[in-house]
This record gives sequence, C-alpha cells and structure tokens, in this order.
Amino acid sequence: MNNLRKYAFIIIAGLLIISLYVFFLRGSGTDTLSQKGLSYYSEKYEITENTKAVVQNYGCHREIHIYEDNQLIMRLGYVFGRVYEI
Repeated sequence: MNNLRKYAFIIIAGLLIISLYVFFLRGSGTDTLSQKGLSYYSEKYEITENTKAVVQNYGCHREIHIYEDNQLIMRLGYVFGRVYEI
C-alpha cells in the first residue's frame, strides 16, 4: 500500500508539472512573444521601421523588451496570455 501511494503521488506530481508547463508556455515562443509585444506597443504608440521587440529569458520569467533606434523604451511581461507593462 505504501508503494502504491508513493507511485500515485509521483504520477500526480508529474502530471501537475506538465500541465503547468503547458499552461504557462503555450503560445509563448520567442516569435509569438515578440509579435504580442509589438502589438501591445502599437496600440499606444506608433511603430517605425526602427522599432523591434526582443524576448529576454531570465529562467524564472520572460520579458519582452521594445527597442526604438537600439534604445530600450519599454519592458513588458507576459503571463496567462496577457501582456503587461513592467
């Protein structure tokens, strides 16, 4: 009975980790996040040919940095499918 409980716990924990991984990272590839960042920025400001979005992966979270003429002008975060200003 103890072994059964241990294996059940391992399986449930594994499923939980996989579910959280898929939930948090779904649709958050680098290109997708860059596009989401530029879309968010374009709702408030004008985008020029020198505007670009770069995704920074800090391990514990990702940020979308918006650059204009190679100068950082906005930092954005992304969680639960929403972009927000940092």
